[in-house]
Amino acid sequence: MKNKKLLVLLSMLAVLFMITSPVLAASHNVVAQGMTENYKGTITFIDAASIELKQKGDVLISIPLSSETVVKIPTKSEATLADLKAGMKVTVKALRVDDVLTAKKIILIPGKPTKVYKVGVVTDYQPGISITIQAKNASLHTFLVTADTKILPADQADKLVVDAVVTIISPRDVTSLDRTAKAIVIHLPDPEPEPTEEPTAEPTDTP
Repeated sequence: MKNKKLLVLLSMLAVLFMITSPVLAASHNVVAQGMTENYKGTITFIDAASIELKQKGDVLISIPLSSETVVKIPTKSEATLADLKAGMKVTVKALRVDDVLTAKKIILIPGKPTKVYKVGVVTDYQPGISITIQAKNASLHTFLVTADTKILPADQADKLVVDAVVTIISPRDVTSLDRTAKAIVIHLPDPEPEPTEEPTAEPTDTP
């Protein structure tokens, strides 16, 4: 009888072991592989060692980087950490192992590709390099100038000088915070009307 009870007990323990073993193995694998966590925010600081994000509610979080951290930027292949700058919005996919967080992938969140029109007075102009204008609210805006930048009217390019009033047309580039002038439109002053001679009354003889 005792042997029979012992046999039943051993059978129950074997069944219990078979049931709990996969659960324990799964738990062990989760600890070994880590937990994936996603963070979304605006980059406030980034270098080769870490990235700092400002999340909703102005909450800051710093996430360590590694040599295996991957950078994904829409419309750009083979992106690197050098392409990321403060002010960009990103999603960071991170892995937490033993309470240590490491960024595995950083994905740039693109904004809407819109054109920007800025009107102002030229305060600095360096052909082929950059142009800075001052808007009506006194704010300064700087745009890159390239060989592809059009100056309109083309025959009045010599009028593009400091104190000239211009409109800058700049498409938004989702891969960069720098703004490039696609076209610079010079506001030419209205031509002054040519003076006309007023007719003078002819003298008349008095009786």
